[in-house]
Amino acid sequence: ARQELQLDDEKDDTLDDGDAAADAAAAQNGDACLGTASFKHLPASLSSPALSKVYQYSSKHLLRCYPGGWRMIDNSNANPMHAWSVGASLAALNWQLWDEAIWINQAFFSQAGHCGYVLKPQWMTSGFCSSGLPQRTARTLRVTVYSAHVHQGKLIGIRKDDPYVELKVKGLPCDSSTTKTPHANDTGRLVVDKAFDLFVSFPEMAVLLVVLKDLNLPHSDAVLGYTALSLATLVPGEYKLVLNEPFVSMEHPRQHRDMWVKVKLEW
Repeated sequence: ARQELQLDDEKDDTLDDGDAAADAAAAQNGDACLGTASFKHLPASLSSPALSKVYQYSSKHLLRCYPGGWRMIDNSNANPMHAWSVGASLAALNWQLWDEAIWINQAFFSQAGHCGYVLKPQWMTSGFCSSGLPQRTARTLRVTVYSAHVHQGKLIGIRKDDPYVELKVKGLPCDSSTTKTPHANDTGRLVVDKAFDLFVSFPEMAVLLVVLKDLNLPHSDAVLGYTALSLATLVPGEYKLVLNEPFVSMEHPRQHRDMWVKVKLEW
């Protein structure tokens, strides 16, 4: 038999970290091998004592997270990195809409060639200390954005895009950050030639999102294209990143050959 923990909070996307720690600790009193904890939502961050207890649990048991029932209305997803960062082995997602959570999922699993799993970092499974996370000095990821391009298409006589590039690191709470370039007015060409520094302590648990947006569009429709890269396997160099079309329902991302960002990536 397996032990099942249900934290059923349909109205809130977060849970109290005391509850998470208490439930994980309680689960350890059950079967040492067959215990399974299920969460509809996991908190974006936990205090160090709570995080340590969750890591101790997840190092010996399966911890899974899945979307709450209310997300069936709009097929939305929570950031799966919240689940992985506390040791969850399984993070279920709605695949009806290719949203940012799916981008993160695809990039994270690319480090293992999309074989279906990624090994947890050793520090997450060793149950080593009470502080939760090992102490590390943050590394600097420097992203130089040279230029970007998006084809203007049939609407060029009516309106043109005001493009800009947004850079996002999605990882542990201490590593998550966002920055963006200046925008260009009424053109499909953006010239930036500027470096941006992003600080990452746990690259093995982080992805980089490079998103091309239009300043004139509403926030929900502002994304023109994107690409997502695993920082665990990032190779420094200069790249022309061909972007994928956003928010389309499909099995695999679809590249748009006339939409790209030229960058230099270095640690």
